Amino acid sequence: MERREPVDPEYTSGAGDPGNPRDTGTEPGESPGNRDDAEQEDEPDLAEIVDRLFEESGDDEEELAALLDRIDPALVRELITSDYLNAYQTFYYFFRENPGELEKERLILEPASAVPFGVSFAEIDLVELIFLVRDGTPHILLSDGETVLVEFSGREAYRHAVGYVEESL
Repeated sequence: MERREPVDPEYTSGAGDPGNPRDTGTEPGESPGNRDDAEQEDEPDLAEIVDRLFEESGDDEEELAALLDRIDPALVRELITSDYLNAYQTFYYFFRENPGELEKERLILEPASAVPFGVSFAEIDLVELIFLVRDGTPHILLSDGETVLVEFSGREAYRHAVGYVEESL
């Protein structure tokens, strides 16, 4: 049986007492949160995971996409919109194709954290192509610069968008 020292009544009035600003709901010496420090140290953080992915993939987008396919989907959802990847890596993960050198460079310059807000990466015949990810699903928006004209979603969204522009314009 664990022996505990008496707690100073001035320090806390009970575990998790919201009326006491000094009470964190933890034992003295224990950090607040759902897990103890030992558990947190055992789990690698996103930066360590990404470092391993880059090391294993050799920064090759095909290999990186294949590695992302093999890890926990919840972790992938977090990574594809994080500052650890760029927008091109996220684009390639979903569509498995290079949109062209200029378009690739534009996407590389944007962090993946910009993708949920939309990243403009190409212009075809005055139609702007915008890549975004919403709820883990990729979208390609076609815009005239002011209004979204058409939106495609899913893993074929890029091909459908390019096909639509080529057929319609």
